[in-house]
Amino acid sequence: MKKAIFFVILLFLISLPIFYASASLRSRAKFWYVLTHSPCQEHNVWGWAWSENIGWLSFSCKNTNAPYDYGVDINAETGLFSGYAWSENIGWIDFASAGPYPTSPNYSACLDFLGAGQVCDGLGSNKVGGWVKVLSTGEWVKFRGSNYGVDYESQTGEFLGWAWSDGSPGWLSFNCRNQGICQSSNYKVMTIARPSPPSV
Repeated sequence: MKKAIFFVILLFLISLPIFYASASLRSRAKFWYVLTHSPCQEHNVWGWAWSENIGWLSFSCKNTNAPYDYGVDINAETGLFSGYAWSENIGWIDFASAGPYPTSPNYSACLDFLGAGQVCDGLGSNKVGGWVKVLSTGEWVKFRGSNYGVDYESQTGEFLGWAWSDGSPGWLSFNCRNQGICQSSNYKVMTIARPSPPSV
């Protein structure tokens, strides 16, 4: 009798981590199913970025007429980016990945709109800082360093400049104007996100 009870308890202890592992896998599978099976929606960021290493990076399912939803958005109040961009060569890039981050700053991709209140407030008006993460490799891309960065041009809604990763993405260009090649390759990343006007 004691042996039977012992084996029942042992079986329970062995099966418990397997159950939790399978539940975690089911949860992740559900996330990817929703991501890739919801129809394409509007996002307030769209367009293409370019890397010599990984090629094109799409910021919206509208770019590729994808039958499923993906894209990047900016919260106009906090300045924080969210969502996913897509590369055929390295897969999904997460624009709201939690830390720990490789170095400062200690936040994910963020746009410092004109005025106060953003998570990255003090970065400089219309400047982008923070980190995004390549999910397939765990590599990080940084939006601003001492001699590079991405800026937002409020008159046109376009992003200009470069982000950098010391991993596979390398330099990531957000606008053909960076290289002066718009006549032959007219790419850019744009947004319609705007902060709310101050209340009176």
